Amino acid sequence: MNIITEYSAWFILVCLIIGVTFGAILYFRNNNDELPERLKKWLFVIRSVAVAFIAFLLLGPMIKQIASKDLKPTVVIATDASLSMSNALNDNEQIVLKQKTMELVDELSGRFDVQQFIFGSEVENNPCDSFYMPLTDMANLFDELNIQYKNSNLGAVVLISDGINNSGRDPLYSASPIEASLYAIGVGDTTQKVDISISRVVFNKTTYLKNLFPIQVTVQGEMSGGSETNLRIKKNDQTLEERPVSISSNRFSSTFIFYLNADSIGFHRYRLELDPIIREENTGNNYKEVVVEVLDRKQRALILADAPHPDVGALKRILETASFDVEHGIGNRITPNLEFEQFDIVILHSLPSMRFQIDSIFKKCNDARIPILFVLGHNTNFPQFNNLQTGLSITPQRDLKEESLPVRNPSFSSFLLDNAAIEDFSKWGPLVTAFGDYKAANSLAILFYQKIGSVETNYPLMAFNATLSGKYGFICGEGLWRWRMDSERRNRNSRYVDELITKSAQLLISDEKSKRLRIHVEKEFTSYDRIVFRAELYNQMQEPVAGEEVKLVIKDEQNNEYDYTFGLEGINYKLDAGTFAPGIYQWAVAAKIGMENFAERGTFTILSSMIEMEQTTANHHLLMNLAHHHNGTFYPFNAISNLSGDILQRNDLKPMRITTTDFFPLTNIKWLLFATLLLLFVEWFLRKFFGSY
Repeated sequence: MNIITEYSAWFILVCLIIGVTFGAILYFRNNNDELPERLKKWLFVIRSVAVAFIAFLLLGPMIKQIASKDLKPTVVIATDASLSMSNALNDNEQIVLKQKTMELVDELSGRFDVQQFIFGSEVENNPCDSFYMPLTDMANLFDELNIQYKNSNLGAVVLISDGINNSGRDPLYSASPIEASLYAIGVGDTTQKVDISISRVVFNKTTYLKNLFPIQVTVQGEMSGGSETNLRIKKNDQTLEERPVSISSNRFSSTFIFYLNADSIGFHRYRLELDPIIREENTGNNYKEVVVEVLDRKQRALILADAPHPDVGALKRILETASFDVEHGIGNRITPNLEFEQFDIVILHSLPSMRFQIDSIFKKCNDARIPILFVLGHNTNFPQFNNLQTGLSITPQRDLKEESLPVRNPSFSSFLLDNAAIEDFSKWGPLVTAFGDYKAANSLAILFYQKIGSVETNYPLMAFNATLSGKYGFICGEGLWRWRMDSERRNRNSRYVDELITKSAQLLISDEKSKRLRIHVEKEFTSYDRIVFRAELYNQMQEPVAGEEVKLVIKDEQNNEYDYTFGLEGINYKLDAGTFAPGIYQWAVAAKIGMENFAERGTFTILSSMIEMEQTTANHHLLMNLAHHHNGTFYPFNAISNLSGDILQRNDLKPMRITTTDFFPLTNIKWLLFATLLLLFVEWFLRKFFGSY
């Protein structure tokens, strides 16, 4: 322990000089003072010490303490708490697993810091009491362990699971940052049983009135050769069509297509069913439910580009998947006879450019109140773009380009983003943007800022603006196709990128910005999702209004009503309605400002989720690979007792000596301040007692 200050140690000498000088002037300058010489010397010492110490405190002195301690290695015991584990273990085996886990904790606790986790759809730092989670995402577990124990003394991870992973990224890829040894305990039966299942359903979530739309169903059979079953599609418990299915081999797969008529507007729920076969134990994967929304009119989009580009293909595929009717072309070649009124949105890629002017296109879109989404690319003519006065201007420095990563603006609220999407955004690669000066109007709603290298800027990467002339969206770089490829590589789909572009287009198309009451809620949930509503309320000046009563009524298919009241979240409103049973639900939100009443209505659907029942055969091969890649061992469930001995025998798992340095200001030590005040009081008392003034 030692004392340090923010200034040079020479300043301590200055403090002493100040104290001595102050005391000398007070007691030795005035020779008429009648104090005894001996007392005067003692008072001089007291005053000098007190003043010097007060001056020293002005230097901000701190006590520097260096402490060392040994940190025991951490052993994490992570237990799969998903529903498939309750199928893998009978009641007695579940009791045995809990007992063996507690014994393992007791045996390791003497030498290690043992932490218990459960995982499935979520990750929690708790022991496992039951198996209830609706899906298994091992990647979430490894991400959480990497966050909590990176650069710490993590010695080993014990993974207790059936190896069934049905959500998220590849566990082998996700576990690669974990540097500790991984021991896997495999539970469940790896023997393939007799089973038939609806493994996949392909359909469009939206269709249009009077359309004939397909639903494609893939039926699989395992160890069920020679069996017969029936596949049917039902609506409201009424069978619409039934097909016989003859399972010809023990590794069977066949696809069936049902064509249905969209005869009314709204949401329609369909149930696909397979009859059970002899000796089939798992029937939870014999059915699936889908919901199709029938719309009155198909939305249309026009994509114009300066030149062929992969972004154009990516945008076209995304919008077509979202049931847009998409036309595309190069420059303004297809525009002379084109009626812009027939389109709901126009997307301009690298336009205006040196080759193509868009003044006439821009005027036609604004006159017809058609929103424009600008994708600013390498060939964009920025002086011409700035002249359009869209609320964003960019002054590039020559032809310099840079790579910009997306950084989400947490205050963006124009549409809802779930946590999984927000997490995925942080992993997206850069877009190629113009290097220069960006000027954004105050009305610009920025979704992503640009991160250049390690520097987060206030330059918009993706933003939206509504002016008196029209509504505009901006993607300030090219390379959207890379976002989709990266997402496919990580998640095996491009869902989050596609949802972002689709929601951006819908935001521009909608008249949401003119509404005084705005509601944000997803249209589709699963039976384990929590239904979260967010609301925004505005006055006539489009200023947010907080503190008003906003009510919600949810009505199910049996006309049962559930009443709720929104709570405040900052200046907006939020309501977590919890979970609901599968079905189609109507909702209505009502609010009031003064004497003005506002209301919004909509629909959401809840789909039954039996993802944990789709595969019931344990996958110990995955667990073996995880253990092999992390210098660990795989144990079958009946050998769990051997695990503690193997870990305790390892000599490389040793405590880590950590050194901490603490700084404690001297001004926080109250007794030193009291001692200084006491010195000054004693000096004053003695002076007065002996008659000095």
